[in-house]
Amino acid sequence: MLTLTNIVDNLEMLSGSTEESLRAYLAACGLDGFEAIRCGAHAPALTPGLVRGVHLVFWADWVDFWRGDTKALLQKFGSRAAWEAYYGCSTPEGLVTQYEAELAYAKAMGASYIVFHVSDVSPEETMTYRRFHSDEAVIDASAELLNLLFKGKDYPFELLLENLWWPGLTMTSPAMTERMLSAVQYVKTGLLLDTGHLFNANPELPDEAACLAFAHDMLSLHGALSSRIRGMHLHGAATGSIVREMLGTAPALAEDFPGRFAQAYDWVTRIDPHCPLTVPGVRELVARVSPEYLVLELAGGSLDARRAKIERQLAAL
Repeated sequence: MLTLTNIVDNLEMLSGSTEESLRAYLAACGLDGFEAIRCGAHAPALTPGLVRGVHLVFWADWVDFWRGDTKALLQKFGSRAAWEAYYGCSTPEGLVTQYEAELAYAKAMGASYIVFHVSDVSPEETMTYRRFHSDEAVIDASAELLNLLFKGKDYPFELLLENLWWPGLTMTSPAMTERMLSAVQYVKTGLLLDTGHLFNANPELPDEAACLAFAHDMLSLHGALSSRIRGMHLHGAATGSIVREMLGTAPALAEDFPGRFAQAYDWVTRIDPHCPLTVPGVRELVARVSPEYLVLELAGGSLDARRAKIERQLAAL
């Protein structure tokens, strides 16, 4: 098992780092490397050998754009210019081009795996928990996009599908998990279990102990499908009471998309804090899943700011 932590490949954010300093950081923390996500279309600030996995770029709300539903897009964004600015392109083919660049980056970095979010959620859904799309619709759109990207390709890395608590793959329904895995035609496809996202799928969970029990229940429910889990994002999110309080005191939605996006971003950081999961039993949960890639996916403005959290998480393991 490789033990990793998350990092953003961004020239400005890594301006004070060198390959040597990053290797020293990993060694001091007892880690095997990074799971990187690119931020900005620039030459990589990271170097091959440091990166073991790549988290693909994602747009939280993308299915309507992929389907060409201009009526829904106008309701959400207000104008074509607004949604083209959000997606960085004017057509669904533009998304494909951007993902192809991500795959090329992962190959250049020598990544062993990549991560894809199987999810779709608008700012309004984030703040109301009212769904615009079904799990099936998001899963089918995701499979369509992935099959287009991987058709005829034999990349050296695995494709790992990550669960969230919005419409899509939640890892709470074996039928939906099976639907997703069966629909993707790329042979080297598996699952990435995100613990915090799994806990968020059940806002009735009162504390981390209950969250851990829920995770075991979902693994048991999935039976043999659990063996398809190849990676794990480990972090805590016992925030059900926060969700219930927020839904009960939700502010009015902002009038424009940037305002609603900012509101939703604030909510998500409170719902999904990416803090260490230190409750007794976390070691046993990781041992049960037995992932090939264990990622300590923790929040923090810099690696130095996050080091104490990494140490707490490792101590709990």
